[in-house]
Amino acid sequence: VISKGDVVDNEQFQKLESLRTENEQQAKGTTNHYIILCGYAILVWVALLVLYLFLIIFRKEIIDDKSKISFILFLIVLMVVLARIVSNIPSLNIYLVPFCMVPVIIRTFFDTRLALFTHLVATLIVGFIAPNGFEFVFLQMIAGIVAIFSITNMQRRLQMFISSGIILGGYCLSYLGM
Repeated sequence: VISKGDVVDNEQFQKLESLRTENEQQAKGTTNHYIILCGYAILVWVALLVLYLFLIIFRKEIIDDKSKISFILFLIVLMVVLARIVSNIPSLNIYLVPFCMVPVIIRTFFDTRLALFTHLVATLIVGFIAPNGFEFVFLQMIAGIVAIFSITNMQRRLQMFISSGIILGGYCLSYLGM
């Protein structure tokens, strides 16, 4: 067992990676892949149901307008698809996908609560795809909250650059902490 404070050289790391890969392959062979997919589908459905309930309770006018709800769902699906594409390419990192654009766009067209809630749902769904789910969700939530707070009174284009710098700082600080 290796704890977080232990120093691991490259050879040990490669052995551990090989062991992890073999363990994952064995786990895939022993469990039914369709059961896992059904579990993910249920969890995604629950996340979208919670978003729907939020919209019914707090923003009924969005539910009534098909273009607005389609826009919100399009952004969520776009982020999930981008995350899936990037996660299938070994040379790319999932953190290259601009997830903070979801709360920025939603905040620009709607309000802060909806931006935060939509970002939460999108991040939780993508957390199933991300290699380190908790780390991913934590970093994205911090960055999303920082993004929403940094664009409260967007009136000039210069504020967008300042906001981008603040978001980058939030990412860096959170990632450094991890």
